[in-house]
Amino acid sequence: MNLLYLIIYFFTIIYLQYGDEKDNYFNNIIKNFNLESKRKDWNIHLISNPYSYSENDEDYNSYMEKRLNNSTDIDMFIFNHIYLKRYSDYLQNLRLYISNDHFKCYFTKSGEQTNIYNNHIYSLPLYIEYGVLYSNKELLDKYNLTPPKTWDELVNTTQYIIKTEKKKQVNDIVGYAGLMPLDDELCFCSIYELLYSYRNNLSDPIPNFRSQNAVAAMDKIYYIKKNISSDDIFKLNSKELFDLMIQKKVIFSKNWYKKGLEDKYYISIIPGYKKGISGSTINGYNIGINKYIKKENKIAAAQAIMYFTNEINQIQYSTEFGNISGMDTIYNNQTFCKNNPDICNIYTNSQPIVRPFSLLDNYEEYSKKFRDYITKFLYNNTDDSYDIKSSQTLGKIEDMAKVYFIENTSTLGKFSIWGICIMLGYLYTNIGEMLLIKCQVKTVLLSVGFSLTITLQCLKLISNYPYKSHIVILSKKYFAIIMSCIIWIDVGICTLFIGVSYKNNIYYNNEDINFQKCQFESLNVIVYAYCVLNFFINFFCKLFIPSKYYEINNINIKKYAVFNRDYTKDNVVQDIVEPSNRSNENISNDSNGNKFNDIKEKIKNYHNGNIYNQ
Repeated sequence: MNLLYLIIYFFTIIYLQYGDEKDNYFNNIIKNFNLESKRKDWNIHLISNPYSYSENDEDYNSYMEKRLNNSTDIDMFIFNHIYLKRYSDYLQNLRLYISNDHFKCYFTKSGEQTNIYNNHIYSLPLYIEYGVLYSNKELLDKYNLTPPKTWDELVNTTQYIIKTEKKKQVNDIVGYAGLMPLDDELCFCSIYELLYSYRNNLSDPIPNFRSQNAVAAMDKIYYIKKNISSDDIFKLNSKELFDLMIQKKVIFSKNWYKKGLEDKYYISIIPGYKKGISGSTINGYNIGINKYIKKENKIAAAQAIMYFTNEINQIQYSTEFGNISGMDTIYNNQTFCKNNPDICNIYTNSQPIVRPFSLLDNYEEYSKKFRDYITKFLYNNTDDSYDIKSSQTLGKIEDMAKVYFIENTSTLGKFSIWGICIMLGYLYTNIGEMLLIKCQVKTVLLSVGFSLTITLQCLKLISNYPYKSHIVILSKKYFAIIMSCIIWIDVGICTLFIGVSYKNNIYYNNEDINFQKCQFESLNVIVYAYCVLNFFINFFCKLFIPSKYYEINNINIKKYAVFNRDYTKDNVVQDIVEPSNRSNENISNDSNGNKFNDIKEKIKNYHNGNIYNQ
């Protein structure tokens, strides 16, 4: 509760109670601040109010949103930085209360992404967490090996040690623990940094999910799990994995950095696709101010945040608790790095990537679906088969955050523009006196324009439909043939229309205005000719034209990723990619027709550009 008692401000600071080292850290920094405030007569006292009903982040976030909605009983609160966007409506812009000089040492590229949203500084990091690789010192030293720098080195080293130890009747060694538990955000972190570690160059963004690099990353982690680890080991969460690392011989393990394991494990950055390339998803805990409290309270709260995040305290807390500070300047302190070599090495050499929480409307839902696809790929594939392909899994993940559109410069876009112009010409024929030449041309313009716009786009949408029915597969495979047939039919019909005689009949109406109308003299002949021509064109195309000339899909639909961006402070570059195959599921009806209704809804969502659920 926010109380004003005499001249002492009592502030409520709230955080999620995890029941581990985090609680000791939070309690300690609050205690130290209160002692410092009393010693320096700041007249500010912080009251900690841990949320202890659940260790689940979602429960905590729901609770906080209810408490923060136009409420003043919470002054400051601590939160995981992936929820910055979610809390932005309740957080005070710190630019108004803290100097820019204090911010500078925190705002590296990743620091900006985790504390700034919509050009507002909403929080500062108390500390951050990096994913690292733990390498068993005893086993590596025994065989004169070093921590791996690539995933291939990790596999080769592990297989060598396991094979050699088995000859000595040692069978309880764990090869690699990947930290990919079911229904846990840690799974997202591990896969995201794995994909990032498969980029080609140091400055490249995370590979496109449909790229060969991404597919290779997924195939590699599946190979690792199957050959040098197991489902049970991969499913362990962070706490369970740390316990396993102490109790058993684990050659390599991926986990958050934790002080105290230096004697048993080498701690290094995550391996990469090749030497010099790595990747580490970062986690962290930020502190922010409730924007609904009074201005004088905000000033005092800002003073508390500046105390928590000044250089002296960041060095002290990092040394004492083993937390990695987000303050860039302390890593230039030689004394600090001499006393904390692992922390400095991790911060200096890691190649961090921030989860795309600020680029999505609902990151929590996206992350859950992302993890669902990944866990199905990792744990639902049988040993004898590879039914769920990595490319299919990555394709579904990519489609979750895609918005599709027809690009003007694509072949499809150019044809459509020409079709629209031709149809506008048809409208022009309705202006002015109805001449015979207009009667002959207007039908041609309408037919050709319709084929180049509506027909072409509908055929393309059918061929890109996510459920691969027989019709969809044929439409995609023989797209050029089908479109060529339609165009040739148009050419034949239009030729007949031009050769048909017209009359400009004038219709007289005694009670209304008179008007003129084009009228065919031999409409039945046209219909009969259309049917015959349609049959022969399709027959001869299928019979004589080699399919290899038509399997190349040369009419493209462009799409852009709303989360896979290489963005900087000044601009956002959107990744333009081509579509490819989606799932291989077939359309089928169950006894109640529910599947058919579901598919109709997905068709509607697909054409409206909405994200559909598999």
